[in-house]
Amino acid sequence: MRVALALLAMLAVVPSAAAGENVVFTARPGEVLHWSVQLASATSISPVDATTRNSTGIGYLTQQAPQEVGSWIAVGSLKDGAVPFTIHVPRAAAPGQYFAGLVAAEGSKRQIVGIEIDVAGPLLARFVLGAVNVGRAHGRQRLYLHVSNAGNVARRPQGAISIQTRSGATLQRARFQMASFLPHTSIDYPLPLGGRLPPGAYVAAVRLTYPDASGIGAQTSSSAPQFTVSKLPRAFRPHPSSSTPTATHETPGASAWPWIAATGGGAVVLAAAVYLALALQRRRPVTVSVTPVQAPSPQAKDRCAGHHYWHVDWSSAEPGPGGTVTYTHRCRRCGLEVRASDIGDAAAQAASLP
Repeated sequence: MRVALALLAMLAVVPSAAAGENVVFTARPGEVLHWSVQLASATSISPVDATTRNSTGIGYLTQQAPQEVGSWIAVGSLKDGAVPFTIHVPRAAAPGQYFAGLVAAEGSKRQIVGIEIDVAGPLLARFVLGAVNVGRAHGRQRLYLHVSNAGNVARRPQGAISIQTRSGATLQRARFQMASFLPHTSIDYPLPLGGRLPPGAYVAAVRLTYPDASGIGAQTSSSAPQFTVSKLPRAFRPHPSSSTPTATHETPGASAWPWIAATGGGAVVLAAAVYLALALQRRRPVTVSVTPVQAPSPQAKDRCAGHHYWHVDWSSAEPGPGGTVTYTHRCRRCGLEVRASDIGDAAAQAASLP
């Protein structure tokens, strides 16, 4: 009984984040996270997937329906300046960091709340270097290095490149700093080039250095792919080319975590990593384990007096107007059943019943 009352007290006060902040959750596979976003006004709010831009730094895929982590999020309706949302972490989710966003739109203005979900388990930091391709950007020769984050954590690698002839003579050297590079993403990174390379065969000796899984030590990845500069112009399109992410305008010297962008006339909101850490200490997300919806006890019909012990059937998802997804919420004690987007919505519906 004490455990149930403590859980109810936790759910009664749902913390919130202001639009323009990042929210970091810690979860286990199969858990459900409840949170809310403070908004003065918005005509719509919807989840989106996150990705890594080719120049590195987080981007949000606002032009397509979420298919990855964004699909874990169900958003409620704006009420009293707050929009509740629920994150359903899949039972099969592997350990590591996952990223998505919530886009709040009003007319032509948009703000994005960044969402990071850290699923408990072993962490792995690992980058794989691939081929180098030659292309042109703004009328100038450009080299692109294919890089994959094969680990499960976001990192900000720094690198060094040496362009050599096939016989080993060094022609150019350069260093570069990447912004945030999300796990499970691949990009074609534009390499710095000191001058135009004449037609011929070359070697790009590349070395990346980045924090290890603990964040204390360092790891390296290196490769020396060969590439050819042709006499004829080559049309190379950097990957990915099928979508245009909304950039956060993160610079390589900025915080180690990606921050928020406001596009279409919205203001760019930047926050400091120290502020986020302190805020998270004050407002830890509420986590609720997924449990099957049980039939109510026939002896407990009259026990609820304004407080319900909700169980949610997450397999009963139904999309509604405006993209809101609702689920069957059933009180474990009195058997009241409503369709709601989250427990806050369910409580409001229950309170309005005669």
